[in-house]
Amino acid sequence: MTALHNNMESALSPYLQQHAQNPVAWQEWNAKTLEFARAHDRPLFVSVGYSTCHWCHVMAADTFSSAAVARYLNEHFVPIKVDREERPDIDRYMMEFLVALSGQGGWPLNVFLSPDLKPIFALTYAAVEPRYGMPGFVDILKKVHAHYQENRSTLQEFPLQGANFRAQTQSGVPQLVERIHQAYDSDAGGFGSGQKFPPHTTLLFLLHTPDIDEDLQSQKVLQGTLDAMARGGLHDHPGGGFFRYCTDTNWTIPHFEKMLYDQALLLWNYSAAFHVLKEERYRRVAYGILSCLERSFSVGNLFISAHDADTNHEEGATYIWAESELQEALSAPQLELARALFDLKAGGNFEGRHHLVLQRFPTPDEEKQYTELTQALLQSRQARPQPFADTKIVTSWNALAGCGLVAAYRYGVDDTALDRADALHDALIAAHYTKGQLLHSSLNGHAAEHEFLDDYAAFAVFTSLLEEHHPGRHRALLRELRTRIEAFRSDQGWIGSRNRDFMPVPENDYDTPVPAPASLAELALSRLEFQLDPDYGEQQTERSKTSYSRPLTADFRNIVAMGDAGLRHEYKLTEPADFSRLPVYSIYKTATHNEHCFRGACRRWS
Repeated sequence: MTALHNNMESALSPYLQQHAQNPVAWQEWNAKTLEFARAHDRPLFVSVGYSTCHWCHVMAADTFSSAAVARYLNEHFVPIKVDREERPDIDRYMMEFLVALSGQGGWPLNVFLSPDLKPIFALTYAAVEPRYGMPGFVDILKKVHAHYQENRSTLQEFPLQGANFRAQTQSGVPQLVERIHQAYDSDAGGFGSGQKFPPHTTLLFLLHTPDIDEDLQSQKVLQGTLDAMARGGLHDHPGGGFFRYCTDTNWTIPHFEKMLYDQALLLWNYSAAFHVLKEERYRRVAYGILSCLERSFSVGNLFISAHDADTNHEEGATYIWAESELQEALSAPQLELARALFDLKAGGNFEGRHHLVLQRFPTPDEEKQYTELTQALLQSRQARPQPFADTKIVTSWNALAGCGLVAAYRYGVDDTALDRADALHDALIAAHYTKGQLLHSSLNGHAAEHEFLDDYAAFAVFTSLLEEHHPGRHRALLRELRTRIEAFRSDQGWIGSRNRDFMPVPENDYDTPVPAPASLAELALSRLEFQLDPDYGEQQTERSKTSYSRPLTADFRNIVAMGDAGLRHEYKLTEPADFSRLPVYSIYKTATHNEHCFRGACRRWS
C-alpha cells in the first residue's frame, strides 16, 4: 500500500458502505491499515458511528464530503471508519477516552491517535465551518497535527479500568431499591430529566426483586414507567415497536431510529410485567413488539440490527402525520376515536405535524376499534418511503431477542413464541457458530471473524433458558459456552474481546442500555452452575459470588448478585416446570425429587 483510497464499498458493514462516496480515503480498521500508519508515521483519525445515527449522516453529508477536509485528512492522517456495532471493543475504548476528556459522549465519535494507539484528542460532531462554538474542522485537523508533531514523544497511553465483581458497594437489595425509588420521576415516569431512554435493566431488576408482589412503591415505579413509555412517543403505536429514546422528559418526541436490542429488552420487560402486575395492556404491548419484530426485523429466522431515524434525509418522515393524512387514512368513526385517544393538538407536536402520543389507553370496549384504527394507519404508512434498514445480524442482540421470546412464551403473551425462539437459536448456530467459535456479526451471509464476551454470554443465557423447556437438549453446548466464557477472564477481571488487531479491553459493569457483557457473563455462569453441576447446593463451588453494585447503572449485575445471595427461586422437579405459576426470578432443572430453595432454605416434597 503506497497511497490511500476510499475502500468502503467492499466493507461488510452497512455503516461503512454509507461512506463509500466520500472524498475522504476511508480505511477499515485492520492490521494492514495500522502498519501503513506506523510506516508513514501518520496519526490515525478514527471515526466511529453506526448506520442509523442521524448526526453521523449529517457529518458524512457535510464535513466528510468537503474537498478541503478530505485533502488535509488524506495527506496528514490515516482516516479510519469503524462501525460501533461491528467493533464494540474499539468503540468502548474511544468512548471512554472522549468521556474522560470532555465529560460527555455521543456519536459520531471522532478520535485522533498516534500510530502506536496513544490517544491525542476526541470530539463528536464538527462542521466544516465554525459552528456551535467550535472551530471549523480543517482548523481542528491542523491543530491536532501540530500537537502530534510537537508532542509525539510525550503522548500517554489511556488505560481502562474494569469492574471488580467481588467488591461490594451497597449493603443489600432494600438500599438499592430505595435509591431507585428516590430517582424515579413521579410526574413523567422513568428516571432523571431531559432526554429519556427506556431503563431496561432497572425495570428488570425491580421485576426480579424477591418482594415485588408486596412492594407497592416498586409496583408504582414499574407501572408509571411502563405506562409512560407505552402511552408516549417512544412507542410506535401503529407499528407496535419502540424507538430508541425520547428527546424530552415527558416521552413525547423520540429519536426515530429503532434498534433490535430495544425491542428485545422491552419484550422481556413487558412480558414479565404482565406476569407480575397482571395488567392486560402489558400483554398487548408485548404482543405488539412481537408483531414489529416479525414484520420489520425478521430475515429468515434471524433478526436484523436496526432501522434509521431518517427517511430521505428527513428525521421521522415515515412516522409523522399531517392532519390531511390522518383524514385520508381513517374512516370518520376511526378519526373520531383517534381524536379521543391521541393528543392531536392544532398545529401538531413535531414540526407542524403529529407524532402519535396517547392521552389515555383504550378501554376494553374500545380495543377492537383501536386495533382496526392502528392497522389502518400502518397500512397507509407502509405505502410511504421507508427508512434505511441495517440488515447486519448481531449475535448478542439476537440472543437478547431470544430471551424476550422465551419470556413472552412463559408469561402468556404468545403460545408460539417458544417455537420462534427455538428457530432463532438454530439459525444463530447455523450462521455464527462454527468449530466452537461464536462470531459477532454477519451481512448477507458473510461473517466478520471477531469474538466478544457479550455474544458468548448473551447466547449462553438464551441457551440456558431454552434448556429449561427442553431438558438435556443443549447441555453439551452449554458446557462449551461455559469454557468459552471463562476464556475472557484475566487477572484484572473480565475482558470484552481478544481480537488480535486491538488491545484487550476490560469490561465495566454499567448497562448502556443493553446489559453489561460482564454482567451477562456472570448471569450465564450462575445459571450454568445450577444447571450443569450435579453437586450444586451440596458443596462449595469454585465460582466466586457476584456482589451488589451501583443502582440505576449496574442493575443487571445486581440481578445476578440477588441470585448469588439466595434471592432467586431454585427448583428441582420431576415434571416440567410451569413458569406461568412461578416467580419471575426462578430457575429450574429436572431431578429425581422435587425441591425448592429460596433465601438459603430448601423444602422437598414427593
